[in-house]
Amino acid sequence: MRVDAANNKMRLVRAVRDVISEQGRAAVTAKEIACKAGVGTATLYRHFENKDTLIDEVSIVRWMQMEQTARQGAQMGGSSLEDIIRTLDFFTRMINADNQFIDIVGVKIGWSPEPIRPIRRAFETPFTDMWVRCQREGAIRRSAHPRDAIDMAGSVRNGERRLQMLTMVVGGFCTGAVDAEALVHDMVVSGKLKARTSF
Repeated sequence: MRVDAANNKMRLVRAVRDVISEQGRAAVTAKEIACKAGVGTATLYRHFENKDTLIDEVSIVRWMQMEQTARQGAQMGGSSLEDIIRTLDFFTRMINADNQFIDIVGVKIGWSPEPIRPIRRAFETPFTDMWVRCQREGAIRRSAHPRDAIDMAGSVRNGERRLQMLTMVVGGFCTGAVDAEALVHDMVVSGKLKARTSF
């Protein structure tokens, strides 16, 4: 895809997220979305079959960013537990930034519509690799499942208490050998949890 076409596509994704957050799903037209993106309606339909596929693209982009974050963590060779926490932190930041859009379109925690499933599975591969490595190292409980951690992080919707809630999620899957509260606090103080919040 050419750079200008890719930029137009991302402008449309941002625009649909923003317009729906402001006006609701039913009231928004393709023309309003295209106008907000600064492109023509024909450009919208060149990239997306209809408004619903454009709405799905918001989640696809979100999971693509999650996959990128998890793959970077898996490749960096540092602490897998820190990389897991960094990924969960990034997810909670995105969820909080897009909270109104998520509520309006009715995205449910733990469930992905068919178009989103392949990219979510692509994210789950490197995330699960880090998770299993942490289980082998004794940092994560054997009974804890990586998908549960993601779903719990996805339910962290209170921006003011986001960090405390993330700490509780982390504490829930770490073994007693890990001081989850101190680890998350240290990562915040060191700036390791500062990341972009959305696209």
